Amino acid sequence: MGTDFRIAHSLSPKDVESLLEIGSALIAERDLNALLSLILRKSRKILGADAGSLYLTDGKGATPSTQLILSLSQNDSNEVKINDIVLPIDDKSLAGYVGQTGETLQLDDVYEVPPGRPFTFHGRVDKKTGYRSKSLLSVPMKDHKGVLIGVIQLWNKKRNPKQRLSLENIHQEVIPFGEDDAFLLHSLASQAAIAVENAKLYQDITSLFEGFIRASVTAIESRDPTTSGHSERVAKLTVALAKAVDATEVGPFRGMTFSREEFVEIEYASLLHDFGKIGVKESILVKAKKLYPLELDTIRDRKDLIHRELEVVSLEEKVRHLAAGGKVGDNAWKEIEFELKRKLREIDRTFAVIETSNEPTHLLQSVTDELREFRKIVGRRPDGRPFHLIDQDQLERLSIPRGSLSEKERRQIEAHVTHTYEFLRRIPWTMELRKIPDIAHAHHEKLNGQGYPRSIGQPEIPIASQMMAVTDIYDALVARDRPYKRALTVQNALDILYAEAREGMLNPDVVDIFVQKKIHAITNP
Repeated sequence: MGTDFRIAHSLSPKDVESLLEIGSALIAERDLNALLSLILRKSRKILGADAGSLYLTDGKGATPSTQLILSLSQNDSNEVKINDIVLPIDDKSLAGYVGQTGETLQLDDVYEVPPGRPFTFHGRVDKKTGYRSKSLLSVPMKDHKGVLIGVIQLWNKKRNPKQRLSLENIHQEVIPFGEDDAFLLHSLASQAAIAVENAKLYQDITSLFEGFIRASVTAIESRDPTTSGHSERVAKLTVALAKAVDATEVGPFRGMTFSREEFVEIEYASLLHDFGKIGVKESILVKAKKLYPLELDTIRDRKDLIHRELEVVSLEEKVRHLAAGGKVGDNAWKEIEFELKRKLREIDRTFAVIETSNEPTHLLQSVTDELREFRKIVGRRPDGRPFHLIDQDQLERLSIPRGSLSEKERRQIEAHVTHTYEFLRRIPWTMELRKIPDIAHAHHEKLNGQGYPRSIGQPEIPIASQMMAVTDIYDALVARDRPYKRALTVQNALDILYAEAREGMLNPDVVDIFVQKKIHAITNP
């Protein structure tokens, strides 16, 4: 029978208090699965139902719902799990009928459906589980626009809520649901529908953020393929490190815990920590050597021009020698040829030194001095215009003592942290994720104040950033895909982390946990 809600109902103070408490609990819960469990558990408790089931529609957006999908079932007397039930929204099943008509359905015994009703209770689940369904109360869940989002079903209202039902006592212990029960469940369903709608919206927003972040990582790595996978690895390592810190019961991190939202915050900040590289010139991002590829080709062309010039000069000397009465092959002729070969060898050796200096390895001071002498080498183009074998800018970059970046280029790379922060702080993060810009901003800071971009010290560096500093350095050291350096062994990388901790750059307690808990093994090949 349906319930006419135009009839005035009076709620007891206890019922009103229960509804308010449930409403507050529903509003606070954002996890959809936890919310569904809460809805069904609270509904069963307030109405004394032994079992319950909750169906959600399959509709998405503007698409009309055509099916109800069992999302959750609970039963105090039978622990058999029920799943994979899908019902069409029509008048053939109990839940489908409620979904189609929007009516509240009360049955004293589902096996004795009143004549004239279109639906039938087949009891397939009862046969499968050995349970006996009897009294039923079912109401629709509708959103603020009146659109169906689900159906709640409560089964077997008990005289004694603590009594466990069996086939032997079912008829003595189970009583019908009343109109007041229907009114209460309808009120609960209204609150639940809003809560479910909000939870789905929150889930959609979370998915949107997740999709945006993954797309951002893809955008970063498309500009710098040599660091492909770095952001994902750093995120995995940092979250694992945070969990290890969270689980620590002794030492400096005793009592430090992270909430579920803070773990998500740490993961997102780690994934996006290098996003600012999108504002750095691609040629600098992927620069493997001190000179850019075309520059070395240009120097090689200059070397070849000097070769030709020397050959022309040598040929002119031979012509003058012959004009003065000299002979081909005499001593003066051989001296001219010897001098040409010497000069050609010297230019070739000079270019070989330049090629070697172009590698991002440690450069000796003696080589640097030699490069300065090369700057003095001048050749002439066919039109007579002079040129230097290497220009001043190339000399400065070839003289970089270690690595492939000049001081100017390094500053541009380091600026990616500021670019990251400026980008992230413009995103309207939720309250739970509001620290993401600050965490990412500080991942290159050092505890001794010698990091960048702000040169702040330990008290100002978030602990999440201190953890990310360790994982970021570790992954960069062992990475096998960097063209400007060779990969280090795991042990060498860990030794470097300890060395930087001793020098006051990294948090030694964080490094200890990273090593002792073998966090580094998560991403080891």
